[in-house]
Amino acid sequence: MAGLKLNDFMKTKTILIAALAVIVGGAVWLFAQTGASSSGKILYYTCPMPPSVRSSEPGSCPYCGMELQAVYASDAVTNSTTTNAPSGVTNGATVGEAKPKPYPFDTCIVDGMKLGSMGDPYVFVYQGQEIKFCCASCKPVFLKDPDQYLKKIQEAAK
Repeated sequence: MAGLKLNDFMKTKTILIAALAVIVGGAVWLFAQTGASSSGKILYYTCPMPPSVRSSEPGSCPYCGMELQAVYASDAVTNSTTTNAPSGVTNGATVGEAKPKPYPFDTCIVDGMKLGSMGDPYVFVYQGQEIKFCCASCKPVFLKDPDQYLKKIQEAAK
């Protein structure tokens, strides 16, 4: 009889652990789906390839068909260029900040493509240095090892 009660206890414990795992997994998935929207107000939607495309609603890029990505207010300083910056943002820096060091190349620092070949260059400021990419997809690559790219920029500026 004691063995039967222990067996029932183990089954109950296993079921509770499995249920807890499902609940935690669901909560993590839900947070991942909504986590981006908690980073601030959506300013507009843009295409990662030609970032000059802007829309007030989600959808597909009319040029390449890629899904438009949200640009949040908290990203505005690092996701803007002079020509298409939200109000209050100039050349990737907010008013009152020192002007960033100019970018010395006419090609993307990450993949070497000619700037402007995929629409307006994607420009942002990193540690006081203006950085230009052919598209927004190069920014995450840059951020994985920014020192490697900054070294190239500093050598070119000499």
